[in-house]
Amino acid sequence: MTQIVDIEQFETGLSGCVIRMRPRPSDAHPFFADATVAALVADAMAHTKPVHLSGLSGTGKTHFLGSLLEVGENFDLLCAALDAPRWPQLRMHRIPVGVYETPNEMFYLPRVENFTSVEEPQPVLRALMAAEEDAAALHVVWLEELGRGITPAVQSSLLGLVGEQVIHEPRGRVFELPNVAFVCDSNYAANTAGQFVLYDLDQAVARRWLRRITMVPLALEHEGAVLKEIMPEATDTQVRQVVALAVGIRRKQSEGALRSIVPPTIDAELECLRGMCRGLADVRTNVFTTLLGHCDPERDTDEAETVYAEAFGVQVKTTTPAGEAVGIL
Repeated sequence: MTQIVDIEQFETGLSGCVIRMRPRPSDAHPFFADATVAALVADAMAHTKPVHLSGLSGTGKTHFLGSLLEVGENFDLLCAALDAPRWPQLRMHRIPVGVYETPNEMFYLPRVENFTSVEEPQPVLRALMAAEEDAAALHVVWLEELGRGITPAVQSSLLGLVGEQVIHEPRGRVFELPNVAFVCDSNYAANTAGQFVLYDLDQAVARRWLRRITMVPLALEHEGAVLKEIMPEATDTQVRQVVALAVGIRRKQSEGALRSIVPPTIDAELECLRGMCRGLADVRTNVFTTLLGHCDPERDTDEAETVYAEAFGVQVKTTTPAGEAVGIL
């Protein structure tokens, strides 16, 4: 039986389960995290070890880090359960790095003020300054979407940042910061450029991230249990079909097909379920306006029809992962 536990009930050694994290005020539902992944990430951060969270689009990297870092209780409860260092306060600095074109821009960006060019401190530098001023707190610097457009030149600027307790900024200021942890999320696969990634990850930069975790979708039984908990009005059959469809889409995409389809997410699966429960359209129309929406009619229609048929019981091939998924609950 799938075990979903509240984060307050998490304890060391509790693996093979899903943690129900406390939601952010803006969340429609809590994030459900793999217990092992949550433990490894929180423990590394508490010890100020750099964390690189990679994975394909749709695996929940951003939602997970947001839940962990924006809701301080989630981080604190995990640290308590793991007997990790307890910090009196957690401060998160979320920084999109894809906007920078040169290494210097990570720290300073020129702007015109009163007809004079001045260099304005950037979020990375401001985070370091905040950590220096508030030495009792743990400052987590979240470098968001590391793979989206960050050039090799900008990557080189991370060498003097990530994993360093003594940091030298370009103007000569020196920071001694034992209270800073770096974390990044990316779509890197095996540290190379791929879908949504423009440049390979420099090996010198890759080595700086000591905890390297690849996020994957929840196991079939976990995914089904999460959907059922969030949307109890859905029938077991409907949940099985939607999970089977998501599995089939991921399988096809791993084979290079269905590239016009957005990778499945829990939220997209929930919207598909909601449409099925509401009955506003027939099942096929509902599916092709949610999980299979915006399918390229010239390139992906046949594959999309196949994966739909497998998941919803039309000529199901039970030897395929999608077919086998019909029966997980």
